[in-house]
Formats: sequence, C-alpha cells, structure tokens
Amino acid sequence: MIDTRLLNLVPQSKKMIFKVVLNQWLSLLCNLVFLLTLGSVIVGDFSFILISIQVVAVALKIYMDFR
Repeated sequence: MIDTRLLNLVPQSKKMIFKVVLNQWLSLLCNLVFLLTLGSVIVGDFSFILISIQVVAVALKIYMDFR
C-alpha cells in the first residue's frame, strides 16, 4: 500500500509512482508475451510470433510516451 500521509507531504511523487507502476505492468506484459512466444516456438506454432511482436511494440510505445 501507498502511505497517503507521505504522498500528501510530497505531491510531486505521484507522477513518479505512476511511472513506476506503469513500468511494472508493462514489464509483466512483456514477460507474459515472451513466455507465450517461447512456448509457441517450442511447440512449432509460429503464428503467435507476429501477435507478440505487435504487443511488444504497443508496450514500448506506451513506455516511450510516458518517459
């Protein structure tokens, strides 16, 4: 949990906290896509690779916009 009293003392930290949380969610998404892609390569189904490239591209775009 985020300490609201501390957040009220330093209101500039809200933007940084938002960036950190967004970064963690994007990291989780990229890890999921990586594992699904690796699994599809091991099985021999290469159709998922194009979808995973698109998902990672969108995640990178979101990351760069908030940077």
